[in-house]
Amino acid sequence: MKNYLSFGILFILSTTLLLAQEGRPALPAETAEELRVLQAIHDALPRDWKGWKVEDETALQGREWFHEGSEASKYPFQHEYKITYVIDLTPEEAQRRRTAFERDTRDMMVKVEELEAGTRVEVQIWVNYFEDETRSKTAPATKTIAPFNLTLWGPKAGKFFLGDWKLTKNQPTDDGVELACRAVKRTDVSMGQIQALKMYVKTTPAIREEFLKKLNTQGLKALIGQNFLNQKVITVSNAKEKPPVKPLEGKNVFWYTVDGGPFTNQKVMIKHSETMEQAYLRNNHPDPNVTQNAVTRLLIQEDGDTKLRTPYPFADITVPFIRKTGEFDVLTSEEMSGKTATFSTGIGCWNGCEWSISPVRVHINVTRYDPVGGFVEGTFSGEAIAVYKANEPIEHKPNPIKIKDGYFKIRRKEDRY
Repeated sequence: MKNYLSFGILFILSTTLLLAQEGRPALPAETAEELRVLQAIHDALPRDWKGWKVEDETALQGREWFHEGSEASKYPFQHEYKITYVIDLTPEEAQRRRTAFERDTRDMMVKVEELEAGTRVEVQIWVNYFEDETRSKTAPATKTIAPFNLTLWGPKAGKFFLGDWKLTKNQPTDDGVELACRAVKRTDVSMGQIQALKMYVKTTPAIREEFLKKLNTQGLKALIGQNFLNQKVITVSNAKEKPPVKPLEGKNVFWYTVDGGPFTNQKVMIKHSETMEQAYLRNNHPDPNVTQNAVTRLLIQEDGDTKLRTPYPFADITVPFIRKTGEFDVLTSEEMSGKTATFSTGIGCWNGCEWSISPVRVHINVTRYDPVGGFVEGTFSGEAIAVYKANEPIEHKPNPIKIKDGYFKIRRKEDRY
C-alpha cells in the first residue's frame, strides 16, 4: 500500500477533469488535415515583413483529440491560427521613441494604447466558423477588399471574411453599435470541407493596409472549398443492438462501504436521479458504425439542491469495453497510464468534495449490459486512497481505505460520439 501513497493525491487532484472529458482521439487523416490547413495559413502570412518580427505564433501541429466527438463528421472541421507581430526597431529608433513617449504630456492610458497600437499586430484566423459578432463605440465601415467578400474596417481593428458571408445586423446601442455577420453553412457536403474563413487584425489602419499588402490573400482564398479529408476510413461494421420496446422499469442504484482511515464501515449510497445519473457508450470514432476504442461511462450523481447546497456523493467510472459483461481492475494513475479504465468517487460534494477517493486497486465486475433503455449493472471492491478536501490549498494526507460491497445498477442512455 505504501508504494501507492505518493501517487494518490496527484491522481485525485488531476483526475476530475480527465474523467469528465468527452470526445475522441483524432484519426490520422484528421491530424494530417489539420496540419495541412495550418501550414497553408502559415505560408500565406507575411514572413519577410521589414521592420516587424514574429513574437508568438500557433505551432504547426495537427490535432490529436476532439473535445466534441462529432466534429469533422456531423459538424464542420474547425481550425484556428494566431500570430502576433511586434515592431523591430534599431537601438537608436527605440531610444528616440522612448524619449518622445516620456515628453508626451497626454494621459498615460492614451499614450500606452497608442504606443501598443503602432508597435503590435495581432492576427487571429478561424476556419469553418459561421458566426461573428462585433460591439464597438464607433461603427466600422463595410469595405470591398478583394478577395474578401465582406470586410469590417474600424479605427482599431478590421475583420475580413471569405466564403458566403453577409452582414445580418447593424444596430445602434446605448454605447455604440452592434453588428453580426453570418456565413451560409452547407449540410449537403462533407464536414471536412472548408466553407468559411474569418480573420481579425488588430492594429492601426495604416499598418493594417501594409499587412494586407504582404499577406498572400489568394493563398487564404484557395482554402475555401478544399476537402482533403478522407472520411471513409471504415474497417468494421458493428451489428445494431435491438433496444427494448420501452425503457425497462426500475431505479438507479449505487452504494458501497468504506472502511479505514477516518471511516469505520461507513455505507455510502447515491440517491436515484433520472437526469444526473446515466450509463452511456462513448465512441471514439466519427462514424457511428465504427466503435474503435469505445468505452462505457458510468456517471452517478444526485440532483443538486441549488438552494440549500446540500453536499452529496458522486461517482465516475470508465468501463474499458462496450456492449458486453466482464471484469477488470483499475489501478493507480501511474499504472493505468495509456489505459482507459478509471474509477473516482467523492463524499460530501458541493463546489469540491469533503472526501475524494482514487483507486490503488479496485476490481469491477460488469454482470449486466442492456441495450439503450435498459441497465448496466455490476459490483466493485478493493483498496483506495481518500484525501480530505483535495481541491483546497491545505496539507493533504493520503488515507489508505478499503472499498467493500460496491454495487451499481445504472440506466443506459443514448450513445455519444
